[in-house]
Amino acid sequence: MKVKIIDLAKSLGTSTSTVSRALNDAPGVSDELRAKIVKAARDMGYMPDQGARNLVKRTTGNIGLYVPRGLFFVMSNPFFAQVLLGISDVIDDMGYNYILSTSPLQHRKMFRTNLVDGIIMFALRLGDPYIRELEEGSIPSVIVGSYNPTVEMPSVRPDDYQGMYEAVNYLAEMGHKRIALLNGPLSSFKSVACLDAYRRSLMENELDDIYEKALSGEFVAEWGLEGANLLLDDKERPSAIACANDLIAMGVYRAAHERGLKIPDDLSVVGFGDFPAAVYLSPGLTTVHTPMREMGYEAAKVLVERMKAGSATEYKALFKTSLVVRESVRKFEE
Repeated sequence: MKVKIIDLAKSLGTSTSTVSRALNDAPGVSDELRAKIVKAARDMGYMPDQGARNLVKRTTGNIGLYVPRGLFFVMSNPFFAQVLLGISDVIDDMGYNYILSTSPLQHRKMFRTNLVDGIIMFALRLGDPYIRELEEGSIPSVIVGSYNPTVEMPSVRPDDYQGMYEAVNYLAEMGHKRIALLNGPLSSFKSVACLDAYRRSLMENELDDIYEKALSGEFVAEWGLEGANLLLDDKERPSAIACANDLIAMGVYRAAHERGLKIPDDLSVVGFGDFPAAVYLSPGLTTVHTPMREMGYEAAKVLVERMKAGSATEYKALFKTSLVVRESVRKFEE
């Protein structure tokens, strides 16, 4: 049977109003009594009526997760899972529910009805729907994993530019002169940053006149396989490939295996993201670590603060990346 506030009050010999104030962290209750009531609620399995609370506060108790890339992104990309873990670290204890929006119909419902109290948006790109509408609306929102310089909205993202710059520099330091880039789509701001960093590193290492080849596709293993085959079919094929994420790098591994090439003996590979599977590849993937869970935590924290304050203050968080050296790159000698 469900435990109610009146049951707690009877067991403690106090009033229901006192129990309610204690559980809602309201004034008028001593610290000693509050601790006693909270412990009793936990021991008796009391669960607050979140619906009633929301009705009083005129809130929904829902957080929207806006994923323009669709359900495939959610199911296939470890980025979403890791960021969601960080979001859960903040949101779960507050009693919020999640509403996942992966289709145009779901997006319209989320943005144009009072369905959620706040929205976290994943990996935006140029041309994604409803962004301008959301920016000009009243629903507190935060972008995680990317940003849009034309949108005045809080964002939490990794330093993709610096991460790719360090990755290509590392390949150059290891003696590679023919370094290719397998990038994501240029509608993604991450991909633009990766391309700019790649070109800057080649120029500073005086390699841009020797070899420069950057191909754009999707952030999926299938593109890694296809793109690697395009590069490896060239007469002057690269000795190293930098990838815009670890899924692309996994596709490169597959292409090398199908051609009988050994990594790193015949081809060096660097990924981006440091997804959980990267360490289990053979050989272990050298990659750029992105603090995905920490970004999710920060995005949720910022969103909750905006929801409480009702403000639209600008906030930009740029998380540092770091190169994780494993076994997929060798010292290259002509």
